[in-house]
Amino acid sequence: MVDKIIYKNQLFRPTKVESESHLEELIIANADTIFPHAYLFDYKRKAETKSLQEETFADLCLVSHDCSRWWIIEVELVGKGRAYILDTIQTQIINQADADWNKTAHHAIKELVNRGVNTKVANNLKTIEPGFILLYDGEDSLMAQIANDHMFQKIIMKPMMSEMGNYLLLPLLQEVNPSPSEENTLRVPQKEWRCRANRIWITLPPDLRDRVNGKSIVVAIDGAIHDTALHPTGQISIPISDNKDSHTQQLVYMKLKCLFDIDEDSGSVSLTFREEKMW
Repeated sequence: MVDKIIYKNQLFRPTKVESESHLEELIIANADTIFPHAYLFDYKRKAETKSLQEETFADLCLVSHDCSRWWIIEVELVGKGRAYILDTIQTQIINQADADWNKTAHHAIKELVNRGVNTKVANNLKTIEPGFILLYDGEDSLMAQIANDHMFQKIIMKPMMSEMGNYLLLPLLQEVNPSPSEENTLRVPQKEWRCRANRIWITLPPDLRDRVNGKSIVVAIDGAIHDTALHPTGQISIPISDNKDSHTQQLVYMKLKCLFDIDEDSGSVSLTFREEKMW
């Protein structure tokens, strides 16, 4: 177990949170960092189990940005003892796994639409069975066994506190972290990019060229921002760094895939390099 870390010039040490609701608040407050490509929100919703028609409740809900996957999250604190884990926590996740959460999907859809998601896209949740996550605040072999036995994926976030009273969540295990929507992903096949004159030349697909349509193009790679322009051949180019550990150098030596996340506004299209190993 990590006994201390330094972040933004503050020394953080492991701590205990006040309650499960406190841990939930910390997770929601840090959702943009923990789940950068998903929506996370409070979801104290009731569902009925399919076998016994008993009531069960969720804690949080996680939805990928493209609304192709969603998860019901049960939040627990470790250290409650073997009997509590087996009798209470295990019973809770058994009921959650058996419940009909699709009947509650309209609550999640409303939250997504309020956040600006297209209604048609958000309605995908009605046709998708959710996955399940057990999120807890420290390593616990019995908790992990219970999650595995009932096909819950595990997320362990260890709370840390600084001497100034600030909290930080240290990820010890994260089995769920949705990827960016492929609609806004540029995957460049190897045949569509090449190196010349110490630059990488990338051929943009026709649909992305249409999206550019006179806008400026900004490429974020190697920790730098490069303004570039669309060449008449449909290509853009970026400089190759001298740093052997840089993303561009690793592209040259085929250690990384040529992959970018796309973001656009009324005046520009941004391409942010995403590291994805070739092997």
